[in-house]
This record gives sequence, C-alpha cells and structure tokens, in this order.
Amino acid sequence: MDLRKNFFILISVLFIQNIFAGTTFPFMLPWNDASNTVIDLSSLVHRNIDTEGYVRVSADGHFVVNSGRIKFWGTNTCFGGNFPSKANAPQIVARLAKYGFNIVRFHHMDMYDIWTTTNPDRILNPAKLDLMDYFIYQLKQKGIYVDLNLVVSRPFNRGTDLPADIDLITDWKVRDALGFFDPQTRQLQKDYARDLLTHINPYTGNAYINEPAVAFIEVNNENGLTQAYLSNQLDSLPPYYYNLLNKSIISV
Repeated sequence: MDLRKNFFILISVLFIQNIFAGTTFPFMLPWNDASNTVIDLSSLVHRNIDTEGYVRVSADGHFVVNSGRIKFWGTNTCFGGNFPSKANAPQIVARLAKYGFNIVRFHHMDMYDIWTTTNPDRILNPAKLDLMDYFIYQLKQKGIYVDLNLVVSRPFNRGTDLPADIDLITDWKVRDALGFFDPQTRQLQKDYARDLLTHINPYTGNAYINEPAVAFIEVNNENGLTQAYLSNQLDSLPPYYYNLLNKSIISV
C-alpha cells in the first residue's frame, strides 16, 4: 500500500509543479517496461498458481484460492494481441505484472485470428494455438490468471453445415445470437468449446479445462436472446431463421 501511495504522491507533485511552471512533459508507458522502479507492483501479483489451486467461489460469495480470498485486476488482449511472438511474450507479461495486473482476458480471438480459415471457421490454427499456449504459460509463470472467451465475434460462415440463409445475415452480432434457437449454430459453439478447452498446452502440460491458471471461461460475450430482441437484431432475420425462431417460441 505504501508503494502505491508514494506513486500517487509523486504523480501529484509532478502535476502541480508543471501547472505552476506552465510547462508539460512527455509521459509514456513503454509496452515492454519491466524496470524495477517506484511503480513496480509485480511483487503484489506473483503467486504460484499450481499451489493456489483452482479459483472458486466461497460460501459467502467471494473468489478464493487455497491461500484465501483473491481479487482480480485485469485487462484485455484482443484479436492478434492474444498471439504475441515468443520473443515478445515474456516482455509483455513482465510489463503486465509490473503494472499490477493479475488476470488477462482473451477477447475477440474467434473473429478470425484463431482459425485455420474463416471460410468456414471450423478448425483451430495450430500455429496460433502454439503462440497462445506460450503466452499463457508465461502469464502463469508470473502468477497472472487467464479469462478465456468463447463466443465473442465469430463469423459463423456457411461452410457445408449451415443453410444458405446464413449468407443473408451480414452482422456477426446477429449470427452470434442464432445459437439460442438454432441447433446447428449451437453445435458449432459446442465444437469450438470442446476443441479449445480440451486442447493440451504443451508448456503447462494441462488441457485448458484442467488448467488452474484459467480463472474464468466466458461462454457468450455481451449476447442473449432478450438482448438481441430489444436491440432489434432479430427483426430482419431471413426466412429460414425467422421460421426457426417462431417454431422455438411456439414450442415453449
């Protein structure tokens, strides 16, 4: 706590000095800054994740690990940022630890980056998986947890297993809502979850479904049937999906 207090005092003093001096100064946060300075919070982050065990919820509703209650301060990596090079990954992780982050949310990796092809988007790219595996391994070494996102912005392109009417839906947000009433799209979501979560990270030796460093798994991001309805996303569904939705409503 004293470290953080001193940091804010330092920033406040510099800010006030420059107001009265009528000058400004450049202030930047290098992407690979891991230097041991007054604002280095990495000592507050580091923990042995394997020893701590899985993140779980206590009887009184708090996140806990083996050593007790845990709180999370995190950030997103998005799109290609989920797959840094092996040369950059350790530097990125050291910088995240220095600034106090203890969890990283892997976001928007299903739009195009993680697939071998996006037309259709069915097979995970082994090279990208290897980069993600190594990145997660480096995060784990610094005591930084992972939040894996499943359905975020996947295109769900037609391939041979979706009807032609999927091509008439140009908004990926609408396509991502189809799984709530379309068995075919829902099966593709299940296939992706199985392929990703049962994949064994060769650097940690664990499948993601058995990896203590995976604190959370988000099944579906900012999406829901009610949300899609209230956002008018279902108003212009092509005939196949419009009829399927109506049948689902009637059956309920």
